[in-house]
Amino acid sequence: MAGILPELASECEAKRDRLIKDITNVDRSSVIPDHYDKATSILELVDQAKSEHDRASFIRRMITTEEQFSADTNK
Repeated sequence: MAGILPELASECEAKRDRLIKDITNVDRSSVIPDHYDKATSILELVDQAKSEHDRASFIRRMITTEEQFSADTNK
């Protein structure tokens, strides 16, 4: 049975991409009138996007390491 790590990494990357779009939308939006609130909102979204990016990167490294380990043990 295949693991779910590749799918999980893809989901993290998709969430990151959606957050990046949200950041752009908040930046362009005039709905948030107070500059500080807008900056705070953007920084919170940036933190979330960075977290998802880090998760996806870590999972991808795990997959690569596991594949390399499997290849070495099958020699």
